[in-house]
Amino acid sequence: MERDGLRQRLESCDQVLIGLGEEWKLEEGSRKDKDSVLLQAYRGLYELIREKDYFIVTMAEDELIYETVLGSDTELVIPCEAQQAEQISCPSTDEKTMALIDKLFPPENVRRDTRRQRILAPCAGENTEQQNRYMDWFKRTLGKAVVILELGVGFSAPGIIRFPFEKAAFFNQKAYMLRVNGTLPQIAEELGGRAEGIAKNSVEWIVENSRLIEQK
Repeated sequence: MERDGLRQRLESCDQVLIGLGEEWKLEEGSRKDKDSVLLQAYRGLYELIREKDYFIVTMAEDELIYETVLGSDTELVIPCEAQQAEQISCPSTDEKTMALIDKLFPPENVRRDTRRQRILAPCAGENTEQQNRYMDWFKRTLGKAVVILELGVGFSAPGIIRFPFEKAAFFNQKAYMLRVNGTLPQIAEELGGRAEGIAKNSVEWIVENSRLIEQK
């Protein structure tokens, strides 16, 4: 897909559903500084969708997304991080801090947030509240012009993003699905002309296209 085609689809759609897969995981020992390609990709993704009604489902367990502009958005959430609660809580923690921890990390080990939330990370653990929020958002896509961006999603857990996104594209005749994957870009025949597969690394592809659109 050329940059103009991507821009036109994003401009004309009502909602954007995004799935981030294995290509978006920060590999051990990889750079996390501001010039890393992955951080550039998160910034580029935000620039592409910032004015749209979007929802992100991510399989990246490193939680790097929450250190980016996407994570600083007031409408985002960290869904399940019991490990962080354990790191924060220690014997020397004062009573006031403990009360705050209890509020942020309830007994069921689910971090809650009262803001509207646009990210779901199933890999971090089950979060019924966030799952419900995602489903409520997803129901609003029915009959709407939706761009489905599946980025770097393989078959490590196809039942979370890959298969449900294909199903969403199949049943919503106004949806258009774009699958970008360096090794698995194949599109189901049933989607006909309402889907496209691009055989490129999705992180690099987002960086490239966000820059080109900015220059346009």
